[in-house]
Amino acid sequence: MEIVMALAATVPVLVVVALVLVAVRGDGYGHRRPPSSRAEWTADRLPSRPYGETGR
Repeated sequence: MEIVMALAATVPVLVVVALVLVAVRGDGYGHRRPPSSRAEWTADRLPSRPYGETGR
């Protein structure tokens, strides 16, 4: 009976630890930053690059 009580107390702890590990490793980046975007963008008529680089 003591073994059953020990398992009943241990299993929820193991489930919580497993869920935390899945959540931490789930994003694929760990402690790294997400990759930055190099694609050009516009906001109305404003280019993503400074005007000196646009060739105007």
